[in-house]
Amino acid sequence: MYIQPYFPEPEVVPGNIADELYDVRLKFIRRVVGLHWLTIVLFWVCSNVQSSVLSTKVSYWGFFGGLVLLTASRRLAERSKKAASIPVEKRGGIRGPWPPALKIPWTFWGSIDWFAAWVVFPLTVAAGGQIFAGSTAWNHIATVIALSSTLGSLYVMLCGRDLSFTGMFTMAWAASLVSIVVLYESLHTIRTVWIAAIVATIYLFYFVYDLASLLSRRRQREEWLAVVDLYRDLLNFITYGFRVIHHWRTFKI
Repeated sequence: MYIQPYFPEPEVVPGNIADELYDVRLKFIRRVVGLHWLTIVLFWVCSNVQSSVLSTKVSYWGFFGGLVLLTASRRLAERSKKAASIPVEKRGGIRGPWPPALKIPWTFWGSIDWFAAWVVFPLTVAAGGQIFAGSTAWNHIATVIALSSTLGSLYVMLCGRDLSFTGMFTMAWAASLVSIVVLYESLHTIRTVWIAAIVATIYLFYFVYDLASLLSRRRQREEWLAVVDLYRDLLNFITYGFRVIHHWRTFKI
């Protein structure tokens, strides 16, 4: 007898990149890491350069509006695609938000999701950087994240055939701590060094963990969508408690 797990199981798609040969996986990971690094640089540049075109209010609306569209488009695309595989007479039993929207072909929502990933996402990153422009604390955080991302990316690019997610985290984390001490100790207080070290640790742990989990959710030629998922999953962590409760109610756990 099959017993439902207490927590929702991670998503696994057929033909995912984790099932491919090592060289294919390595190429995919390198592309994702490189593209992710570019988004971090974009955020860092926007957080250090105050735009005279965009006001703070416009940046806020652009940032939070982009988050909503990115999250909703992905959710609708997934649910409508799932609904498309269910016979019409049984679709009325589908639970969850936006049930009328599932009547729209999933290819439509897939197009919206594609637009959100390729057009809305870069603008959302830029708007997020603009929100924090002029804030010394956020500038430091963006700098530490950019530094840690660079060191993690260097490991992936130079590891050859010995890629290890544990090694990626350990080596990038150690190099980040050394770099933080060198850069910040002479310019700021020890408290700033500790905060920067904590930020680097949290970022690298999340980045490496989520990067590893993405391999079972993405296929070849979906590198950019995997990069977008790295940011979407931040919101998933916030809403994870609600998904657990929904899982318990659905299966009466």
